[in-house]
Amino acid sequence: MKTNLRILGITDEKTECECCGKTNLKCTVAIEHLDGDGNGTGSIMHYGRDCAARTMYGSNKSRNVAAVESVAKAIEYAKKWLRATEKHTAKVVAIAIRVRFTNVYECGEFALKFSNGIIVEK
Repeated sequence: MKTNLRILGITDEKTECECCGKTNLKCTVAIEHLDGDGNGTGSIMHYGRDCAARTMYGSNKSRNVAAVESVAKAIEYAKKWLRATEKHTAKVVAIAIRVRFTNVYECGEFALKFSNGIIVEK
């Protein structure tokens, strides 16, 4: 996996791949460039799932596409459900994410950290 990039989430608001130019996609994956220290540069690209997998993992084999999509969907899930009600604590949302998508770590009562370094907190 390339360490100079990280997945920020998935959206259906942008439907054009900035890598290959394909249009009318169901969704795109938001990817951010990182500097040498691993900090975000603010440069965000929206790639289709196949291009995102190729960019992150070197190929767009189905397992790589599934991995990219799983992390992206987990991040969006955390953004939506974390603190949606009083009962949606990091522990509750983390369990749901682990069951549905991928591994995630609690780093506070209302904060989750993903393996790619993204922290979602509310």
